[in-house]
Amino acid sequence: MKYISIKFVFIFIIVFTCTKCFAFDKEAYSVATKDIIKMALFTRPDPDVLVEMQRALVNMGIVACKERASINPVDAPLMNLVVSSADEISSLSIEQITEDWHRYGRATEAGIDVFKSGEYAPAISLVNTVTLPSAGIRSALDYKATRSKKHLHKLAEDLGKVLKHLEYIP
Repeated sequence: MKYISIKFVFIFIIVFTCTKCFAFDKEAYSVATKDIIKMALFTRPDPDVLVEMQRALVNMGIVACKERASINPVDAPLMNLVVSSADEISSLSIEQITEDWHRYGRATEAGIDVFKSGEYAPAISLVNTVTLPSAGIRSALDYKATRSKKHLHKLAEDLGKVLKHLEYIP
């Protein structure tokens, strides 16, 4: 089982981190997200594998945010804020990610009005392609420390939300 997990994550990372060089592939992001959810809920996953898989999702989300910033000047400040903060987001606690990103504390501090957009505006949905897998990384690390399945359920819940947001990304 361990060998299969390591082999799977190696292939996953190669395939999905290579997308940093290309355009955002919403379908690949969706498939990868569903695979992570299944792994979290229906196997005894290696937390390090979960972390690496979600880092690949974060990288794909960064690509999407950069693309949006380049074609939509109105959304560029928010997209650039997310891209420049992506490394930091993964190191935050779940509570801090919620406050800073899901309640838009960081955007508000930066003078960006996200509340006019609506919860499922494309820009907000793109923010979630970075922040929700980042929260999932924190959940995987918490699972590694405690082996409590509640962290895997939280991870799956957050990634389920990102699947909903993908529907609103053109």
